[in-house]
Amino acid sequence: MQKREYQFYVYILSSRSRNLYIGMTNDLIRRIAEHREMKPGAYTAQYNIQRLVYFERF
Repeated sequence: MQKREYQFYVYILSSRSRNLYIGMTNDLIRRIAEHREMKPGAYTAQYNIQRLVYFERF
């Protein structure tokens, strides 16, 4: 049986006023794009959190 290899990312987003959001995903580009859509009611939209300040793949 073959072992499947998975890639995940832990990432940190920040706002200009230094509010932070920490998340985990398997598709970093898609997930950052979702945050930048600023959907009403979302935590990142409420605090204008859009800047990717750190990510790590594992």
